Amino acid sequence: MLIKLCGFTKVEEIELFNNIKADYLGFVFARSKRQIDKIQAKILLQSLDRSKVKVVGVFSDQSLDFVIDIANDKLIALDVIQLHGKEDRAYIAALKNSFKGEIWKAIPSLEEYVKNYNTWEVDKMIIDSVVNGGSGQKANWQLISQYRNNFKIPFILAGGLNKDNIIDGIRKVDPIGVDLSSGLEVAGKKDSHLMLEIIRKVRDYEK
Repeated sequence: MLIKLCGFTKVEEIELFNNIKADYLGFVFARSKRQIDKIQAKILLQSLDRSKVKVVGVFSDQSLDFVIDIANDKLIALDVIQLHGKEDRAYIAALKNSFKGEIWKAIPSLEEYVKNYNTWEVDKMIIDSVVNGGSGQKANWQLISQYRNNFKIPFILAGGLNKDNIIDGIRKVDPIGVDLSSGLEVAGKKDSHLMLEIIRKVRDYEK
């Protein structure tokens, strides 16, 4: 089970992350209360042990030049670009010409999107809630489960996951991974105890 923890904005949060066995760390470059810029990303990455984790950049309806500039910066060097907006297939095709890492596409758990799931040419899909990522709103697990057997692209479950519901979500929709942001926080700050508890629950479930 892949585990992505997202929305890191402070050096002390990166230092906490280094002690946690997650697979991906996400930085939000899209408009959000967790948004960071290129300079902040470089500062934060100085504290990250990259030997054990891949770095994901989250973008939403931003220009190709903006995304590629950040993704390919030598001091950032994203492993994954995660698109959370209304980017179309032409946009993704152009992105592939300039970026050698993985591209993920996030969609809301609405039937009009889930029915067209297999039309995307990306490495992985993120299925989120029906509102913007990081909102704490839960995805529509019933809908995902209904269409799950038709999915040809591996998917990661996002949307309102926390220590109390994460195993239930994994059981119900059988993703290849989970993606958490607000579920890692207490009073808007990443909490080491929460992160460790979530990692432990997922790893114990896999045994």
